[in-house]
Order: sequence, then structure tokens, then C-alpha cells
Amino acid sequence: MKKKSLMIYILTALILTAALLVSGGCNGGSDEKKKAGDAESFKVTYATSEDMAAYDVSMDKQIDNIVADETDADALGGWGWVVKQMAWMEAIGQGGYYSAGGLSSINLSYWTVNAFGQLTKADAAVFVPHNVWGSAKVPIVAIQHPTEVLRKNSPSKLVDKFGYNITDPAQAQMHLAALIARMGYIVVMADYLGMGENTDTHPYCHELLANSVRDAISAASTLDVPYRVFPPSVWDKKKVMLMGFSEGGYATMVTAKKLQADGEFPVTAVAALDGPYSLSGTMHDVMVSADKDFSAPYFLPYVLNGYSSVYGDKIPELKFGYSVRNDVSGYRDYPGALVAAMDGNHDADYINDIMKKPFLPDNYDGPRTILSKEFLALLNDRESVVCKTLGANDSFAGWTPSMPLKMFHHVSDDLVPIGNMTEAKAAFDAAKAKFVEVESFEDYVNIGDSWHVKAFLIAFLRGFIWLDYYGYGNR
Repeated sequence: MKKKSLMIYILTALILTAALLVSGGCNGGSDEKKKAGDAESFKVTYATSEDMAAYDVSMDKQIDNIVADETDADALGGWGWVVKQMAWMEAIGQGGYYSAGGLSSINLSYWTVNAFGQLTKADAAVFVPHNVWGSAKVPIVAIQHPTEVLRKNSPSKLVDKFGYNITDPAQAQMHLAALIARMGYIVVMADYLGMGENTDTHPYCHELLANSVRDAISAASTLDVPYRVFPPSVWDKKKVMLMGFSEGGYATMVTAKKLQADGEFPVTAVAALDGPYSLSGTMHDVMVSADKDFSAPYFLPYVLNGYSSVYGDKIPELKFGYSVRNDVSGYRDYPGALVAAMDGNHDADYINDIMKKPFLPDNYDGPRTILSKEFLALLNDRESVVCKTLGANDSFAGWTPSMPLKMFHHVSDDLVPIGNMTEAKAAFDAAKAKFVEVESFEDYVNIGDSWHVKAFLIAFLRGFIWLDYYGYGNR
């Protein structure tokens, strides 16, 4: 019996030892594999309510100076409306229940999934208000940023840099996001892949953007934000809202589609602003028809490079080296020069120059000038694999919104034409969507060199005011 007991003891010990080795040792889960939506690390900067009030004064002075110099009567009217709405936001933020305890600005690193199903780190900015009367449950608003090619303008790079320039869309959005947080929201702003610290190729206007946004929301919702003078807000799990302008409008819509399909987070309302929703329709026409005066030609190689990174191994026609011509004088590798320019360290003007200069003065006809003859032929063939792939990524393709969704669009948007909104609305109507609305507008402010940029502040504030009704009703 003793020998038998000893053998059982030894066998049991061996089994337990093997189990420990397989599980990674006595810690068991300390080295567990990360999963998409897990937070990796975060850095917090805290501002008191007094800090924010002083910041409001400085921003008001900046806007007053801009308005004082404005000579365009219509733009002045647009600024007047913007100032009124921002004053309303500041009033709630300075005297309200939610923000009188200060604001945490967070640079968040989290895990998401790339085009090949692999885990990769991404970054996001998060604003969390603190509350004088104790911790409060507040909605999450995910704000998706407009097209950006400079890594330094990613939300995570700007989140703790108060003192924003209201005429720069990347910085203006951060200012507005902080105001929104102080009105009683946890604000989450994903950088997207290829921005922040992530060096993947940016999947510009591709459904993959939804992964970054979804996983940023998931990671932000689990953060243990440090208690400062007053306790931080926590997420009201019944309310998740989405909004974004330009590429952010596209990212907003495909994220709503994904969240609705996944069922993980309840989407309360969605505001999509001047977005390129119709890649196979309105934006396809811009690709093939925009002329030499089109002020943002860089969007075309940005799309092609993103789609090449996602599909190039499976669809040779979408490889960047196939879509972009390589017979350009002065360049041994013209596609390579364009790819190098889109590394996150060069601005849009730099990319535009590489597109235009080799063909000036007589041979630049617009963004399509950089395309190979073979690829342009595929773009002109609506049945080609290229056009079908664009169609598969139309942000309204293959779903019917079950939540309130409203699109706002400037009537004269010259970079992302209003046809994007009308095509999306028609598609949703055909799918018998019950909660989709649209609103066009003519107001603008004089910032930037395009109607698209001039519309940014107006669209953003219109979208948020509509969204806020679903957060707090008529306030």
C-alpha cells in the first residue's frame, strides 16, 4: 500500500508539474495572450476646473481675433453661429455637474486586429471628466478624426497639448472633444492603424477602420482612471455614440455597422459628417474625373496604398505598383516615391507636389494623372474587380441601421461631394431603414482652402448638438 501510495503521489506530482509548464508556471495567467480591445498602457494628464476655465478664456480670445479680421459676411455669420454653440458648451462645462471636478486627458495604447487578423498595438486619445458630487455614469462618444497624413496630428499625440489652433481641423477637433467631455461624456478618439505609434499602412477609407474604433472603445471602457481631487466618471453601458467628419464620417458609419453586427456595445445614435460613403459611386467619379484644380489629390494614392496593403496579395490589380504608373521622368521608382511620402512624416502638400510636379505645366490633368493606363481602364469598368472591391467597402453596403443615424453634409463640398450623402440615404431607404435622416447646410467659416474644410466646424457642431439630445435630452 505504501509503494502504491508513493507511486500515486509521484504520478500526481508529475501531472501537476506538466500542467504548470503548459500554463506558463505558477502565475498561470500573468503572461496571458492579449486580445483585441485590451488596454496595454495609458498615460494621464489632469487639468483642474480652474485650468480649463483659463483655457476657455484663451480660446475665446483666439476666436475673437479671427472674427475681428473676417471680411466675408457669410463666413462671419458662420463664425457667429459657431461662437454661440461653443459658448453654450463652455457654460455647461464650467458650471455643470460633470466637469467641475476637472478633466483627465489620456494617451491610451491598446490592442486591435490588422488586415491579416494579427494583433497589433494602436493608440487613442481619451477624455474623462471628474465629478464634484461623486462618480457619475456617463455616455461614451467615439469621435473619428478626418483624413490626416501627419502622424504628429494623431489624437493621441495632441491629447495633452492644450492651447489648440482652432483653424487647424486636427487641433480644433481636440478642443471640441475636450468641451464635449466636460459636458458629461467619456470621449474616445482612435488614431487608426498607421497613425500614432503604429507603423502599419493606413487602411484609408476601408472597413478595417471599424476594428480600431471598436477596440479603442472596449479598451477605454475598462480603464481604471486615477482619482484626482474628485472621482472620474464611469461609462453608462447603455449609451455608446459615434460621430466623425470626412474620413471620420466613413469610419463612423462602418463602425456602426460592425457594432450592430457584433452586438457587443449598444449604439445609441450616430452622426456622420461630410463622409466619403460611396467609394464606388461619387468618390469613384472624383477619382476618374477630378481636374487639375482639385485641391487634395493626395487622397487618391492614399486610398490605393491602403487597399494595396489589404488586398494586394490576393488581388494583383490592387497592388500599388500596378495601379500607379512607373514611367515618370526623373523617377526610377515613382510608386515607391509616393509610398515613401505617405509614411506619416510628410504633409499633404508634400504628397501633392510629388503627384503634380513631374507633369507640370501641361500634362497634369488631375489626380488620375498618376494612374497606369491598365488601372484607369479597370476604374472605368464598373464590373472590374477594382470597382467591385470599392463597392464592397461602401459604408452603406450590406446593412440596415437599427439605431438613429443622421448624415450632415455641406451642399458645396468640393472634396467629398454631397452625392455621398444622397447615395447613402437612397441605399438605406431601399433597405427600409427607419431611423436614417439627412441634413444639408450652407454655412461655413473661412478656414482652409476648400469648402470641405470650411464646413468642418459647422458640421461638427451640428452633429454633436443632434447627438447630445440622445445623451441628455433638451438641455
